[in-house]
Amino acid sequence: KPISTASWTSQHWARPKTSTVVCGCSVQTVNKRSVTFLISLSLFALAGMAPQHAAAAPQQAEQEGSLLHRRLRFDQLESWSRSQQSWAPFVVPPARLYVVNLWSPHCLPCVNEFPTFRKLVEGWRNSPAVKFLFVADPPGDTSRQEVAAFWMRSLRALPAVDPVRTTTAELRQNLETELMPITLLVDEQLVVRQAFVGGIGTRSIGTAIERMLRISLAQVPQGARHARNP
Repeated sequence: KPISTASWTSQHWARPKTSTVVCGCSVQTVNKRSVTFLISLSLFALAGMAPQHAAAAPQQAEQEGSLLHRRLRFDQLESWSRSQQSWAPFVVPPARLYVVNLWSPHCLPCVNEFPTFRKLVEGWRNSPAVKFLFVADPPGDTSRQEVAAFWMRSLRALPAVDPVRTTTAELRQNLETELMPITLLVDEQLVVRQAFVGGIGTRSIGTAIERMLRISLAQVPQGARHARNP
């Protein structure tokens, strides 16, 4: 039987006040007397989780190391033109270094790091030696319509480049991993030179790009370098 607000207040005024405690994705309302216990329990749980987080770093390093020196193929890719509003076979632009980000509209960590990549793309906008490729993958999970709609709907938060998508499973088969997101620094021979598995977070990918570009340019004969940059 429903009760009025006044009736509810008169019946429950003596109840202890409650506080809202956020636990991950769920919100629980608990009695204030329980807060101290929950905090203590949480600290105990975090202390127990510390070794797991410590163990995750070597695992991530191993995953990233397994991706190095693999030669990629981009002939199975297609790109969306924002200006022409259409898809076309992807043509690899000339560059000394490619930053290849594998993402999906359904991958929250992928979407969350786009503002970071937007800043990176803007910072390297005047450098033709570095090209950014944002490759939607896998093809069964990222249709043409879905990728185009996502990119056009979120333009202000996304990198100012046209998105790319895979049309086959060849890229994943070459990398031998289903992890996502993945960001690869790839040289002009399309060989993976550095890999970032998982979200970029606080890792300095900008510094990594600068270092890889310096290494790449150092390998160019001095005469050819002057010819490129008169």
